[in-house]
Amino acid sequence: MATYVLVHGMGSGGWLWDPVAELLREAGHPVLAPTLVGVGERASEGGPETDLTAHVQQIVTLIQDQPAPRVVLVGFSYSGSVVQGVARVIPDRIASLVLIDANVVPQGKCGFDLMTDSVVEQLRTSARNEGGGWKLPPMPVDGVGGIGSVESGIRVTDVERTLERRGTHPIGTYEERVGWDDSLLAGVSRRYIICTGKPSPMRERFEARVSELRDAGVTVDVLPTGHFPMLTMPNALTALLLKSAIAVPSASA
Repeated sequence: MATYVLVHGMGSGGWLWDPVAELLREAGHPVLAPTLVGVGERASEGGPETDLTAHVQQIVTLIQDQPAPRVVLVGFSYSGSVVQGVARVIPDRIASLVLIDANVVPQGKCGFDLMTDSVVEQLRTSARNEGGGWKLPPMPVDGVGGIGSVESGIRVTDVERTLERRGTHPIGTYEERVGWDDSLLAGVSRRYIICTGKPSPMRERFEARVSELRDAGVTVDVLPTGHFPMLTMPNALTALLLKSAIAVPSASA
């Protein structure tokens, strides 16, 4: 039995993981899917000071409060930066690190450095004009590659309705520069799941970074869908997550 900690992406919440969390629990695994402070429905709990470090510390504290000695830590999109920061702080509590279509920010760079200048300017303008200077609007679905192919039994309209729940996101989490590099994660088992069923203006840079991860010994898997596989291909994604399950002893062992 493995304990999973699922961390959502920009502007969403723990609810994004509901289909996958249910499947993991049916397989007998405890699941935690927190909503990050200052994001979406928790926007009132954040402010201009909410940065990447705040989110890293939130998840570190969550894991340290769990009885499981180690967890499978999963980051999606924006939270790729969060979970890598967590693994840097408490590597001994991470049984496996899974990155899903996730931001992999090089040392000394920030989340905005992964975006085009025009997208960054649009986001900054929206934050100034509509977000009190610190709340970013949710990225348009088309802006992150669209919904893409879905599994049998999944309705695109249901995916669209779920994504309408997305809200704002603290700009500070994209402005803070990463202070760690991949060498600090060398002892942590890692898996990267890339979604290939979408166009992307950043495709060349993104694929080059994934290639670097593969060369560094990171397992790379592919899902032929859009940017939200937990909604469009929950069964296929869960099957990959189960491959990362590592049995951990109970708290009383």
